[in-house]
Amino acid sequence: MSDLPEILFDILSRLPPKDLIRFLCIFKVWYATINDHRFIKAHLQRSIQTNSGRTILLKSRNAPPSDFFSSPFDDSETFGTAVKIEQPLKCPDDSSTILGCSMNGVVISKASKD
Repeated sequence: MSDLPEILFDILSRLPPKDLIRFLCIFKVWYATINDHRFIKAHLQRSIQTNSGRTILLKSRNAPPSDFFSSPFDDSETFGTAVKIEQPLKCPDDSSTILGCSMNGVVISKASKD
C-alpha cells in the first residue's frame, strides 16, 4: 500500500487538464496532489513528450477580428479541418486582436480599439 501515492500520481499525470479540474473536489489527497508543483511540472513534461501532433493558429480576413481558428498540422504538411476557437472572454467586434505569444499550448492575445 505504500506505493499508492505513486500510483495515484502516475494515473493523474496521464489525464487531460479538464478532467483534473473536475477531480479537484473529490478527495483532499487528489486536490493536494494536483496542486503540487512537482505534479504540475510532471504533467507538463508528460504532455510535451506524448503530444506529437501540432496545431496551427489561423486567422480569416472574412471573420470578425476576434475570431481565431485552429487546425491540426502533421508531418506530411497536411492541414486538417479548421475549427473556431471558443474564447472565454469576448472582444468587441470593432476591436483588433494582436497575438502576443504562445508557449506550451497557451496563447496570449490582446484586443484593442484602433
